[in-house]
Amino acid sequence: MADQDNEQEQGSRHARRVGQGSERVVDGNTPGAKSAVSAATTTTMSEREKLKRRQKLRQRLREELSSLPSPTDACTIALPDTPPPPLHLQELHQHASSNRDGMLEDASDRDRRAHQDVERQKELEFQRQSQVIQKNLPRPSIVNGNMEHTFIEFHDKSPNYVNAGEMIRKEMLMMMECDNQMFDRENQDDKGRPALKARKKHESIARLPHYSDDQLQKAKDMLEEQLFKENELHQYDKHKHENDEILESMMEQSVFIPSLKRFGFVSNKTELSGEKLQVRQQEFHVLRKQLDKSITQCKQNEQKLDVLCKGYQNIAKFCCFFFLKKKINTAKNIRELHTKLLEADTQIRIYQELKEREAEVIPYRLKEWKYLLEKEKQRENELQHKFEDLRAQLDYFKETF
Repeated sequence: MADQDNEQEQGSRHARRVGQGSERVVDGNTPGAKSAVSAATTTTMSEREKLKRRQKLRQRLREELSSLPSPTDACTIALPDTPPPPLHLQELHQHASSNRDGMLEDASDRDRRAHQDVERQKELEFQRQSQVIQKNLPRPSIVNGNMEHTFIEFHDKSPNYVNAGEMIRKEMLMMMECDNQMFDRENQDDKGRPALKARKKHESIARLPHYSDDQLQKAKDMLEEQLFKENELHQYDKHKHENDEILESMMEQSVFIPSLKRFGFVSNKTELSGEKLQVRQQEFHVLRKQLDKSITQCKQNEQKLDVLCKGYQNIAKFCCFFFLKKKINTAKNIRELHTKLLEADTQIRIYQELKEREAEVIPYRLKEWKYLLEKEKQRENELQHKFEDLRAQLDYFKETF
């Protein structure tokens, strides 16, 4: 009984092992696996049990795979940025919110509005151009930068006015050059205004500084204020000139009358011709006295100058005589030195010529001498050999005879 119980337990364990096993499925055809229990399990297994068995196998496979280490990514994936919403949708929302009726603009309305904006911008740009471009006035085709500086002159020659004139001249030349390069006189737009050339053709043009409308208006106000002040100054100068003329005429008419023994006004329309003559005579006498006094003073000054300068004149005469004598001696010395310099120059040239020739000849001579020396050495060696041969023959003859 115990043996039977053990066999039943082993069979049940084997059946459980087959039902809960891994992916290995024991087939009936497998050698060594034929047993009554396996045959019974395979034959009696229903479809429901097969489904449960598959589910368990899948669950176990998932657990085994989840226990594996997670893979490490060696690269980072860069996702593209989400694009912004289209501009036309934003414009539609804006115009829909701004439009009272809530109607949306179509393509023709947008094109018309864009064309109006471009025309408005062109009009603003045209208003910022010079008056020559706006009124299509004649202008030179070539700007001469070396033109005279006197085409802007002021009555006042102070440095401030001169600097202002130079600044105005430079600005006018720069404006003329930029207008000629940026605006073609032949090509015009529909309104008869000069058309703006393509900026790509004039990339090397010195651009004029850009000023805003507020800055231009402020500059106009400052100019008007300055012109108002200048006009006031001119009016003041004009009145001052008139007052000076009146004062000068009054000073001419205000003279001392001897017959009346007082000062009075003598005009050209007065009937007192005798008094006029007395006034002119008195003026002549006064001027004559002043002239005589100045003549006497000049004579006294001349006498003083003669006394003071007489010693200097004597010294100057002596110096002139001394320097004249020295000049003659120095002239002789200069001639002698000149001749010596010429001789020295010729000697230097001769020396340089000889030096150059020696530099050319010496290597050639040294080469010849070396050749002759080698030749003489060879001859000497030959003579020595011959002498030794003769001496040997002599010794031989002595021994033999």
